[in-house]
Amino acid sequence: MTLRLHFDDLVHKMNDMQLLDGAEKDFIECILRSMGMKEECDKTEEELKNLKKVLAEKKKEVGGLKSLLKTECSKLEEERKKNHELKEERTALATVLEDVRSVVSGHNTTKADVWSLIESANSMSLTSSQ
Repeated sequence: MTLRLHFDDLVHKMNDMQLLDGAEKDFIECILRSMGMKEECDKTEEELKNLKKVLAEKKKEVGGLKSLLKTECSKLEEERKKNHELKEERTALATVLEDVRSVVSGHNTTKADVWSLIESANSMSLTSSQ
């Protein structure tokens, strides 16, 4: 090999070394960035775990509120039914009272007739309250 070929070979190897040095720096930068990304990923993963815990707690809370709402709705429905029954009872008692008034206002009314109507009203009241 001639001196010129050795020189060209050395220049070529030096260029390759500079390229490798640049590639090594780029590689180190890439590793450092990936480490930063890993840290960021770890933080994000931790935040995600915390959010999942909060979500599970909120779901449990919503479930409890749904149950409470269902219970309250059932109570309101029962009250509505009771109120309807009481209204029907009041209407029946008002009808009996009107009957009593009409009988009492009649001229041919005896005490027995009045007591019979009162007993009839009492028995209706007892029957409807059961």
